[in-house]
Amino acid sequence: MIFTATARSGTGYISKLLLSANYNCTHEEIFECSKIFNGFIPPMEHSDSSWLAAPLLFHYQVPIYQIVRDPIKVIHSIRKMRFFQRNNPIDLYIAKYLPGLREFASIEEKILFYWMRWNKIMIEPFAKKFYRIEDITADPKKFLDELGITNYKEEDLFKETEYNHRLDYEIDLTEFRKCGLWSEFKNIAKHYGYEI
Repeated sequence: MIFTATARSGTGYISKLLLSANYNCTHEEIFECSKIFNGFIPPMEHSDSSWLAAPLLFHYQVPIYQIVRDPIKVIHSIRKMRFFQRNNPIDLYIAKYLPGLREFASIEEKILFYWMRWNKIMIEPFAKKFYRIEDITADPKKFLDELGITNYKEEDLFKETEYNHRLDYEIDLTEFRKCGLWSEFKNIAKHYGYEI
């Protein structure tokens, strides 16, 4: 299985949860930066949870699941981590698969464009189903049951629901709301069950 999302959406948590349920799902081990940035298509030796997998999904004939997280927290976290301002391999990787990204002047427009296209164009057409990370953390057993994963003890399940979250959530959406993409962003967020 492949679990994928945008960056900052909970793929690390998914791996931790599945490993705690005795299911081998690594985090960005198969879809790891140094392996895939130069066009290498890695074999699926086991399940992996990685936002980096999204552009490569059409190469795989395995179950693919989309993970989404509160879009406001995602775009805030992406901005805090200075995406699209570093010109590093991650920024170059995203730009390679989203060439339209360069057309946007502001960081906020780039973030919205990335979030929308990564989810709707890169992932959704290949995913069997999408899961909201908030629903998974609220009821991990339901998520695991739906995946057919049953060989675990409930008390052993990974419980750090804030795993890898950035905790400084004074979110300012002023610049995001000025973007021409804001209305489309809200509509796509609603599609995934988030009212903005």
